[in-house]
Amino acid sequence: MGIELNMKKLTKIILLVLLGISAGLEVLYFLQLNQTPFAHLLMVDAKAYHLKALQIIEEGWINKSVYYQAPLYPYFLAFIYKLFGVHFFWVQGIQAALSLFTVLIIFWLGKILFNEKVGLFSAATFVFYGVFLFYSGLLLKVTLSIFFTSLLLLTLLKTLNRPSALLYFLGGVLLGVNLTLRENYFLLFPALLFWILFVVPAEGATSRWINIKWAMFFLWGTLTFLSPFTIQNYYHSEEVLFTSYQAGANFYLGNNPASKGFYTRLPFIRANPEFEEKDFKDEAEKRTGRTLSPKEVSRYWFHRTLTHFKEDPILFPKLLLFKFYLFINNYEVPDNYDFYFMRSLAPSLKIGFISFGLIFPLAMLGIFLSRNKSPSFLLFYFFLGTYSFSVLIFYINSRFRMPVVPALIPFMAYSLVEGWRKIRTWNRKEIILTVLTVLFLFVLSFNPYADIQDFSFSHFKLGLEYEKNGDFDTAVAEYRKALAIRPDFSWAHNMLGGVLERKGELDHALLEYQKAIDLEPGFAEAHFNKAIAWDKKGNQDLAILEYQKVLAFKPETPEVYNNLGAIYEQKGWTEKAEEEYKKAIQARPIFVEAYNNLGVLYLKTGRLEEAETAFKKALNTYPDHPLVLKNLQTLKALKSGS
Repeated sequence: MGIELNMKKLTKIILLVLLGISAGLEVLYFLQLNQTPFAHLLMVDAKAYHLKALQIIEEGWINKSVYYQAPLYPYFLAFIYKLFGVHFFWVQGIQAALSLFTVLIIFWLGKILFNEKVGLFSAATFVFYGVFLFYSGLLLKVTLSIFFTSLLLLTLLKTLNRPSALLYFLGGVLLGVNLTLRENYFLLFPALLFWILFVVPAEGATSRWINIKWAMFFLWGTLTFLSPFTIQNYYHSEEVLFTSYQAGANFYLGNNPASKGFYTRLPFIRANPEFEEKDFKDEAEKRTGRTLSPKEVSRYWFHRTLTHFKEDPILFPKLLLFKFYLFINNYEVPDNYDFYFMRSLAPSLKIGFISFGLIFPLAMLGIFLSRNKSPSFLLFYFFLGTYSFSVLIFYINSRFRMPVVPALIPFMAYSLVEGWRKIRTWNRKEIILTVLTVLFLFVLSFNPYADIQDFSFSHFKLGLEYEKNGDFDTAVAEYRKALAIRPDFSWAHNMLGGVLERKGELDHALLEYQKAIDLEPGFAEAHFNKAIAWDKKGNQDLAILEYQKVLAFKPETPEVYNNLGAIYEQKGWTEKAEEEYKKAIQARPIFVEAYNNLGVLYLKTGRLEEAETAFKKALNTYPDHPLVLKNLQTLKALKSGS
């Protein structure tokens, strides 16, 4: 009895020490993070979440349109901003507190699955998992996703010992929370229902009905949490969209012929959530020639992807295999932020020495060594298999992979705590095969996929954000840092040219555009930007030449036709200008600017009825467009005067 009490006391002491280390690392990391550009500069999704949270505070908690991205995290930010003011410190502090709770939850996962010692090793592994520490200081939903994923697994484990309608309802609510953080959890939903219906044991003659009752409470909990978001989506679109409609676009991003297994920029997409929704919608409507609802947009990109699979039968298996390699690789595929770049700025991240490449092979060994078909273990197998597949069918990045870590860590800890005791009872052949398999997994995981010291893209992204914020001098400095590392970075030359152009340095801008074109002759956007620069310099003939080069690479580009129309109009070539504006509209039937320019051209040439038609078509797409409304008023004044 005394030994047992001492062990419990020792466990509490070790947990307190681990929590203290975790809290200390969080504080040190936040202090170092505050000395980096990221203390005040939000990148891509983080910026989109922040702006959405500010919009919620300003306009109210009921959304004014259909959700494109998973909706919960902006509400989380808005709630914190409302309580404490718009200070990132409070967000980071609350996420740090959730991280500490996650340490405790992972301890309980390891303890329930195996024993207390495995639980402690699981908690220690998580404390020193540097990637999770990295995300805890950023305005991204990773910390919430890991916390609620761990809590979901713990709740469902608890139902096995103390089954109750309340626990299953709570489990459903937690799944709903995860669904509003990460849409790919929808694939987990049927797997968990199957687990409740056919795996969870129930006693008595009516055991099947008991399982059905528990499944119904689980479903009720999920729908209860989803219903506010689903109702809002239905109100705005009259379509059933449980959370958002980004799935089709993401499916296309990860599986089109140009895909590389991770986020691959498409020529018609501006790689920013501020524009991504509109760009995917515009492109789908351009290709179909009609206005599409949110659900139709998502469905279009799903169908387009499946068409690619039919045209190239090996495309999907080839991409799936490569994405699996990326998924198990130690490399943290960057998205908004680069873990390795941040680690160079915040050395505290190096204290988190445990990486995915260590966790995955040892977790696979732990799964093999434990080989348990009990409901608790099957829950973890279902989760790992289903969630991993839900990532693989889209595309890979560090953030998307993170939710499997809480489910892998207990098995890794088990292999460390109990592995040798189990293995040493085997014969030599079994030991050799097991060791070789684990070594193979380690080699596969640590096989270098990318140069983690190449920070050119990180500087490039910083340049983009500084440019968006109007800090052109710092943007130029960041683009030049990117080019110092990678002189052949054509996109950096192109973007540097854009900033220099905005600063009025047209000659230097033209030089940068030309460098981008020399590196990548088919770089349509660089040709397009170069055309605009020549036009600003007053050399319209060279501008026309560059626009024609764009059309050689990317026919049916509406912006090119529109700009050519404007140049021809300035030259007095009215018929050619009209022809180009019509081509722009044909290429994009909802091109407001082209309709407006065509209307102005008709207005100048006295074709008032045709001008009115053009302006009205523009307003059909953008009813409150100020310039079109102004031109329509001018037209009405002319008609009334005549």
